[in-house]
Amino acid sequence: MDILGLSSGELGSGASLVRDGALHACAREERFTRQRLDPNPPRFAAEHCLRQAGHPAAGLSGIAVAGDPADRFTRVLTGTLGQGFPLMVPAFVRSMSAWIGHHLWERDSLSRLLDVDPAAIQYRARHRCLSAAAVQGSGVDEAAILVVDTIGEWTTTTIARWKEGGAPEDVERFEYPHSLGLLSAAVAMLLGLRPWEGLAPLWDLAAWGRPTLTSRFRRVLQVHEDGTYQITPGFLRFAELFEPPYGDPWTGAFTDLFGAPRDARRPWPFRAGEAPAVVDTEDQRHADIAASLQVVIEEAMLGLARRAKAKTGAAHLCVAGALAGNASAILRLRREAGFASVHVPADPTGLSAGAALLLAAERGAPLSGRAPQPFGGRAWPAGRDLAAVARMDPMWWQRFRRRGTAPVRDARIEVTPELDDDTLLAQVVADLAAGRIVGWLEGAFESGPGGLAHRVLLADPRDLAVARRLTERVTGAAAFAPTTLLTRPEAVAALVDEPAPTAGWVPLAAHASAAARAAALTAVHADGTLRYLPVDAAVAPRMAALLDRWSASTGAPGLLLADLREAEDPLAASPADALLIFMRTEVDTLVLDQGLVRKELP
Repeated sequence: MDILGLSSGELGSGASLVRDGALHACAREERFTRQRLDPNPPRFAAEHCLRQAGHPAAGLSGIAVAGDPADRFTRVLTGTLGQGFPLMVPAFVRSMSAWIGHHLWERDSLSRLLDVDPAAIQYRARHRCLSAAAVQGSGVDEAAILVVDTIGEWTTTTIARWKEGGAPEDVERFEYPHSLGLLSAAVAMLLGLRPWEGLAPLWDLAAWGRPTLTSRFRRVLQVHEDGTYQITPGFLRFAELFEPPYGDPWTGAFTDLFGAPRDARRPWPFRAGEAPAVVDTEDQRHADIAASLQVVIEEAMLGLARRAKAKTGAAHLCVAGALAGNASAILRLRREAGFASVHVPADPTGLSAGAALLLAAERGAPLSGRAPQPFGGRAWPAGRDLAAVARMDPMWWQRFRRRGTAPVRDARIEVTPELDDDTLLAQVVADLAAGRIVGWLEGAFESGPGGLAHRVLLADPRDLAVARRLTERVTGAAAFAPTTLLTRPEAVAALVDEPAPTAGWVPLAAHASAAARAAALTAVHADGTLRYLPVDAAVAPRMAALLDRWSASTGAPGLLLADLREAEDPLAASPADALLIFMRTEVDTLVLDQGLVRKELP
């Protein structure tokens, strides 16, 4: 039984194929179109999944789409017309333009795209899809589910229960406008960050601040002793976040509490691995806002997790939704919520996978917590691209170089199209030890939002200058954000000061040990936590072998990990994408399957 799942929206569109209840293929549209968070119908991602299915969409057992447009449209109407008309007229016009222009005709667009009858396309509620995706890779057969998200149709937060073989069952729902995700997006915008992409930087920034404004946030977000919460009316206009270009989602009452919005062009003084010498009062105030929000968000999520424990009686918890990426909040749930384990799937916002899994479970295919293959995307052969780059003169690359990077007009390029693993890994270890930044691409790309082991950038964690160069001259990530340490499960115990997971395909957080603080400078955050990703040799054997060689050669417990992408671009998908990053930035060595490209500057 083959089920195709589809999603589209503000966080990007995608497609997934579930075969007999197990995730078989999964891809985001942005990987093919190179448009960051591409919200358009997932044409190319669906083609990839159908190619894996081996038959056209008409031969599928079902097609499921995450999110019911009719319910979403009702919520948008209510949100834009019911929150202070005529003040919300601009938001109403933006939203209606998008909905009348294309959202309302989504079923017809998808039916033409897939060449199927519109009646074959079924919609499933966004949060039920996220509940189904939450259990993937948990390794348990029964769990409570907590979905803490932004907004779907009306639901913003869900508590559910699940037993292996069946679909998740909702226990309790919290509805719009009471959204922890939308509150976080509004605060991110207040601090000059992008409302949707800025959630992760907002949580990273919190470690640099002091929670001096928590009492003010508790006036906006009320967390009750029974684990419920609510957003106080009068402070926020979430409808301003429904469609771009976004308006100001806060009222005068909110800015009276927290001050005027920050200029997005103003640089932050905080740099990972370094204590700031002098911090301007305004910069510190803005960091304190992030820290204070983090405290009340953690309180709300902890209350919800304890409520889920009380209502379901389950021993394990699975968390999904936009706030499942808040590593500090997940760490607190692991410590204090009372569950034997807390699991976050490799793609916490995996709507397309959740839609397909949910429909499959409803039709009798057992929904399992066994670990899925995290690399469900497409693979490309690298031979043609390697042959092309060997004939390119670096003098022509200079016009494409990222501003501030070293010139490459006189660089020498070495291309070795085919190496055995032993030789390749030895060269990569030597390059990393010499302070070079290594890009790594192999096989199919990752299903989730970031690089795990097939589309990654690697660097020596002991060298702060290399880590700085990785951030400033390759990825463009926020200077205050920590880097993840890619390590082996056996090394985790020595790196942390508390019991911590040694498996999973999402970056984890735990309090760093003295050894970790000495050996993993920029992977240890300002709050003393280590961000790490354990690599299972059964799933990523070549990366595990590289880490073993690296540790044996240098004694270092792992490698710095970053996504193989530039700041404004999606994760690299094809070898050509990786080569563009190699040409434009200060990546020194690039692995393309068995091929190796090295850049030697004069």
